[in-house]
Amino acid sequence: MATVAKYSRLLAVRGQAVQSLVSRGMASPAPWNYLWKPAPFPENDDARKAAAKKYGLILEDYNPYPHNGEHLTGDYPALPLEPMETRAGLRNWDYPEYKRNYGEPLHEAWDMYQETRYSPAAHIRYTRKQMYMVQAGLLFTTLFLFELCEGDQGMFGKAGLPTLPRFERPVLEQQLGFKEGVVHYTFEPADE
Repeated sequence: MATVAKYSRLLAVRGQAVQSLVSRGMASPAPWNYLWKPAPFPENDDARKAAAKKYGLILEDYNPYPHNGEHLTGDYPALPLEPMETRAGLRNWDYPEYKRNYGEPLHEAWDMYQETRYSPAAHIRYTRKQMYMVQAGLLFTTLFLFELCEGDQGMFGKAGLPTLPRFERPVLEQQLGFKEGVVHYTFEPADE
């Protein structure tokens, strides 16, 4: 029985060695994503039709990035920016964690607009000016109440304006037994 366990352990170790060689790329096939690598910018109608078919779009919806040297995306379509946050959450997606369907072309910066990352505010309730005004109002209200409650030591108190009294806990000086010339206690009997 011990020999069977010994040989099975030996086969398992050799199998792991073969598996590690395969996983390192010693016997792996060519990568699959070379098929989706963007081709050069389409110059004629036939190239536009082929690119639209490649990305699963109809010819009217296919619109590549301009070929001006700024975008080096080749024939990749210039898709509208649609962050994941704005997509319908209750729809039956093929990949619900990414809110997308199989074979759907992605925006060039798709990975930047995930739900765990930045999302441009598309459906905000208030304008930026309103948000800044509310924030400034809260800041000045807090500062006003702080100065109002500082009593005579604040700006209002020094200017002679009425203020709320400052609530402080009165504390005596700390009484230590080693002060020179001050006796706090004695072991002598009390005089009667």
